[in-house]
Amino acid sequence: MATTDLTDSALFAQIRDSLTGKPEEVPEGWSCSEQLAQIHNVGRSRMNEILATSVKQGIIERRVFRVLRGDHLRPVPYYRAVNR
Repeated sequence: MATTDLTDSALFAQIRDSLTGKPEEVPEGWSCSEQLAQIHNVGRSRMNEILATSVKQGIIERRVFRVLRGDHLRPVPYYRAVNR
């Protein structure tokens, strides 16, 4: 059985990159629940309910991006409409 050098593997590179603390760039068209709540003039709790239901129905797509919030790198869910 051949051994794999972890320093050269794609998996190791992905794990290393995820631990380096670099924020991800959020692509155009994605919005977090806070932004959507402000746009639609509803509370954050209500917007989270709407988004959860919409994701279950397949209307909205959810993806987590690591972004800076204050001084900390946080995983934040972002949403966008699904093309039908």
